[in-house]
Amino acid sequence: SYALTAHGVVYAWGENKEGTLGLEHDSPKVPRPEPMMRMREQGTHVKKLLVKDCGTTNGKTSKVVIACVEMAEPRSFKDLPGGFARPLGELSAEAREKALSKEQEREIFEGVDLMRKVMDKVLDMWKHVLSIRHGSPYEDGDGGQDEDQFGDNSSATDNCTALQLDRFVELEELRSAEMEMAFLIDESSNQIREIKSKEKGTKNILCVLSVFVDMCRLRREKIRSTISTRELLDHKRGIDGTIVVNDFVNNKAEAKKLRDANERLISAMSKVRKQEVPNFFAKALQDSIAECIECKLQVHATQMEHLKSVSNEPSDTIKPALQVIKERWISLRNVSVYRMYQEFQRGGPKKFGSDEELLTFLCQSSDSKIDHIIQVDRDRLISRDLLVPALCYDLLLENAELRKMCNAYQLRVLLMRSDQKKGRH
Repeated sequence: SYALTAHGVVYAWGENKEGTLGLEHDSPKVPRPEPMMRMREQGTHVKKLLVKDCGTTNGKTSKVVIACVEMAEPRSFKDLPGGFARPLGELSAEAREKALSKEQEREIFEGVDLMRKVMDKVLDMWKHVLSIRHGSPYEDGDGGQDEDQFGDNSSATDNCTALQLDRFVELEELRSAEMEMAFLIDESSNQIREIKSKEKGTKNILCVLSVFVDMCRLRREKIRSTISTRELLDHKRGIDGTIVVNDFVNNKAEAKKLRDANERLISAMSKVRKQEVPNFFAKALQDSIAECIECKLQVHATQMEHLKSVSNEPSDTIKPALQVIKERWISLRNVSVYRMYQEFQRGGPKKFGSDEELLTFLCQSSDSKIDHIIQVDRDRLISRDLLVPALCYDLLLENAELRKMCNAYQLRVLLMRSDQKKGRH
């Protein structure tokens, strides 16, 4: 038998054949409880005793007594077989400091998920761009249409290249394609603004969306240029040819033909000038068509002066050429910085950081109008008439340059007067 005291000492008594009790002697029988001195001397504090079966021998069940004691401190990993300072696969203290936190891991996974969603959205919009077809770049070489693995390749059914579509499709369809591109640009720009509100992990997403927006803007610009160019070409086709006077006897009938032709040319000139142009190249085409119309008007006016001379009426063959210079001169005189300043004040508040920015804006606007007026007269080969002395054209250009020089001074005086009035009040 065994007994456990409250102090953790084990006592044993009973049969002790072959020292089965675990005492320090082998007396065959122990009549009274005796402490197990070995455990007591070692200071082992027993918590509890357990009796477990350990099998049968010769038909008898054997039992074993287990003493539950306090375990010693576990050995460190370096004292274990193998001598590793820590378990294999466990990070060191320095590595644990560099490891990503749960918040950082969450941000990474959110960024990956956002990238997946944005890429799926961009892919859908790209398929829509390919379905529009207009605004795509012109093909090199044989002009074949390259197949796109993400597109519907609808060109395979009509065998039309991008150039053929721009030349022959209806203008309303091009305008509809421009509106579709504008919608895609707005939608992508809204996504960019939404993603910019996030703090981290959005650089790649912003790059993808920015590239897509630039692509859509380039296609929309190309569509606008195509629309403007085709409308200018339509105006050009509607211009009548130059009237040539062959019958100088019937002056009144010929003069009427010239006046009617000039009215149609002036109407065509007005349409060409009112045509909106999106870029420099379309603007150059617009100016070229306007120059051709002005030349026709000048030829007709010159023939009308000849008809007057044949009829012994007062005439001046140099007058039509001088009329062009006169119109340019009047246009320059109508460009007033003071008038632009008044229009700016009536137009409502515009955000300018300082008076210097306002000065720069108005001067640039005025100079741009002046350059537009005299631009045609800078090309001496086309715009200058041989009957007019070159001095007249040089004086026109000199007047324009002087007006541009006076713009800054004139506006500075206006601003100074405005400041003085405010100071008085």
